[in-house]
Amino acid sequence: MTLFSIYELANHFAPYVRYVHVKNVRYPEDQREVRRPEGWEYIKYAEPVKSGDLDFGKIIAFYYEAGYRGVLTLEDDSLGKFKMPELLEVHKQDVEFLGQIIHQLSSQK
Repeated sequence: MTLFSIYELANHFAPYVRYVHVKNVRYPEDQREVRRPEGWEYIKYAEPVKSGDLDFGKIIAFYYEAGYRGVLTLEDDSLGKFKMPELLEVHKQDVEFLGQIIHQLSSQK
C-alpha cells in the first residue's frame, strides 16, 4: 500500500473541498513518518494549531489556490491541556495564526 503525505492528499482533493476544520498534533519524532493505528494517542499529542506537526500555511494554500474561500473552523483538541487564562490565550493565538495565513494568501493576488 502506498502511503501519501497529508500534503499530497490536501493538494489532490483541494478542488473538492467545501468545508475545513483545523486541528493539529505533534507526535514523537519516531512516530511522525510511520503508519499508526487510526487515532493513535491523539489526545495525548494534540497540539495548538501553530505548534503542531502539520503546516497549515501549506494546506490552506492548496485550498485557496483551488478556489476555496469558505470558513476555517477551529477544532483545537489540545485546549483540554490548558487552564484559564492560558486557555484563552492559546485559543486567541490559534485564531490569529489562521487569520495571518488567510491575510497572506489574499494579499498575494
